[in-house]
Amino acid sequence: MVATETFTELLRRPRDVVALTDEGPVHITRRDADDLILMRADDLEQQEKGIALASSLLRATLSSDGNLTTAFDSLYPWFALLSAVEQKNCIDDVSKHLWSAADLGTYGTLLSRVTGWRTTAEGYASGATAQADFRWTREPVTETAASAKKRRPTRR
Repeated sequence: MVATETFTELLRRPRDVVALTDEGPVHITRRDADDLILMRADDLEQQEKGIALASSLLRATLSSDGNLTTAFDSLYPWFALLSAVEQKNCIDDVSKHLWSAADLGTYGTLLSRVTGWRTTAEGYASGATAQADFRWTREPVTETAASAKKRRPTRR
């Protein structure tokens, strides 16, 4: 929900009206001119990046005859570093968040999902292995740095 204030209220109580931008854009109504939207610069930047990302994905998808794997591969060079399963998961994840972001007009989650997949690819590029190579245990780790230090023999 967008907060609404009058231009007069913005002039009378600028701090209070500007504080409303912490919750989202503020619609500023004016009698003799077009209304204004007051929003935080980082929110605008996120929105611009999200719209640009959505546009790029749409353009890449259309130019690859709807083949999402080809579209992602042409748009993101790092995409090739992901396994086939991860590529499918990436496409599913980003697609789901793309449509919800476009519908809601909030792109933060979409941008963070793409960044997350890119970070995974960067990890592989730097020599990290896939999670399938790790063995996870159910037992909690109970040793702390302090208890490990106590066990260490002291040098004399």
